[in-house]
Amino acid sequence: MSPITQCLASAEAEAATVEANDELATTAEALDAAQAALDEQQAKFATEKKELTRLHEAATQAADDATQLASAATLRAETAEAAVSTAAQDSTPRGLVDTPPVTETTVYYQNCTAAREAGGAPVSIGGPGYGPHLDRDGDGVGCE
Repeated sequence: MSPITQCLASAEAEAATVEANDELATTAEALDAAQAALDEQQAKFATEKKELTRLHEAATQAADDATQLASAATLRAETAEAAVSTAAQDSTPRGLVDTPPVTETTVYYQNCTAAREAGGAPVSIGGPGYGPHLDRDGDGVGCE
């Protein structure tokens, strides 16, 4: 090979090397940009995941609080019902059954035997013939 051919081949090889190095640099810059974008997305997703976790925990706590409030309200309602029932029982004079209670119905049973004989037992609160004197346990049903 002649020195001119060798010089020309060397120059072509060097130009190809420079061109390849430029392409590698461009590719490296593109990879760096892609990695930076990926890192940014991962940071964004991590932040969103923390926020979703916080919201989930808050929702769970709110549901627990609502359950506790509902339980407390139910307990208060049951306590109030028991107090009303006890007050109703305590306000009924014992042994005074001569006078029928004032009700919308005209049916009156002096005692459970009378209610059974008339076919009216058991009697429910608000129903015909019901009276507190027939409801020993105060559960709203007499002559059980």
